[in-house]
Amino acid sequence: MTPRPILRNKDARHLFLHKHAFAEAPLGPSTGADLTALIELIGFVQLDSINTLERAHHMILFARRQSYRPANLAKIHDHDHSLFEHWTHDASVIPTQFYSHWQLRFRRDVKKLSKQWKIWRCEGFEERLEIVPPTNRR
Repeated sequence: MTPRPILRNKDARHLFLHKHAFAEAPLGPSTGADLTALIELIGFVQLDSINTLERAHHMILFARRQSYRPANLAKIHDHDHSLFEHWTHDASVIPTQFYSHWQLRFRRDVKKLSKQWKIWRCEGFEERLEIVPPTNRR
């Protein structure tokens, strides 16, 4: 049996801060590939419609790069397609690079989400959804 690795508190703190992009000063570029790389490091960013000062996902990114502006996220999501939206534990943007890792989750959740959609949407929703043409974004 392989012994369980032991991580010192100092190393655990450093790893935690690094994986949440807080190990470095919140400086540097926050557009295009640089913003995508930041989100890849974090893993995903939960989308949040709460807007007390600003929507929470914009505050998350600004806390890590003070040059960040909301239009930067829209550009990489809407035009560069380096992110896709899905549920983590809530609606989130996830790096497209990780898409293949989510396939198991997609298959596992299809029945549950189908049932939820029937509850959330009006009668006939599924039939109307079938007539929406697919996009050619990819």
